[in-house]
Amino acid sequence: QVPIVVDKPTYTTAELEAMKPTTLQGSYQTNYTLSSDTSEERVQNLKLASGEVSGTFVAPGEIFSMNDTVSDVSYKRTHVIINGKETLADGGGLCQVTSTLYNAVLFAGLEVVERHPHASQLPYIRPGMDATIWFGALDMKFENTTDGYILLEEYVSDDGYVYANVYGVPDNVNVEMSSEKLWMTDDASEWVTYYKRTNGGEVVYEDRWKTEYDALIDDKGKKIKTPDVNVEPVHGGSA
Repeated sequence: QVPIVVDKPTYTTAELEAMKPTTLQGSYQTNYTLSSDTSEERVQNLKLASGEVSGTFVAPGEIFSMNDTVSDVSYKRTHVIINGKETLADGGGLCQVTSTLYNAVLFAGLEVVERHPHASQLPYIRPGMDATIWFGALDMKFENTTDGYILLEEYVSDDGYVYANVYGVPDNVNVEMSSEKLWMTDDASEWVTYYKRTNGGEVVYEDRWKTEYDALIDDKGKKIKTPDVNVEPVHGGSA
């Protein structure tokens, strides 16, 4: 006699169909031509990192790590910003890819569990809404808090923008996000970011956070006065 054991499937076909990420939940875009480094090498880095992100599925309850996703790539040597100073290193452009995705994730109503702002304001992303990473040290992470799978899409377009889209299961979630200046001098500034998430018109989560920036020092050691840095509008939203 051979014992027969019947394993029940974890999900039924209908349940799996209901978990498919078929609906655009949040999107964002940033202008890469506004960076102080507009070299082809930096654009190539943008494409490499975006390609690593795009097509990634995040299961319900799973935490996505930007560092884990984009680190294992050979990037070009370009300008990066470390502690508010421009220098040359492999991986210039990774922070723009990260900031673009970070905002798309927030507009999708997902929970960001780790985020680090830059030391200085940047011209391609609205102050208070940026996110930086650095290999093995700083990360951007979010959790899929929905009941279905999340699909990430990110790409670099010839129109000068990096685009990030977050797809998920249909819901009634809507997000409003903005930031405004609290104060600014030649050497620094502080911004407050406002975030509100509603579900079916009812407010389910509301938050605000402050981000302080120092002046940016270029690769020649010259200080760029904070009021001289471009301030971008918000380029995204909930779908």
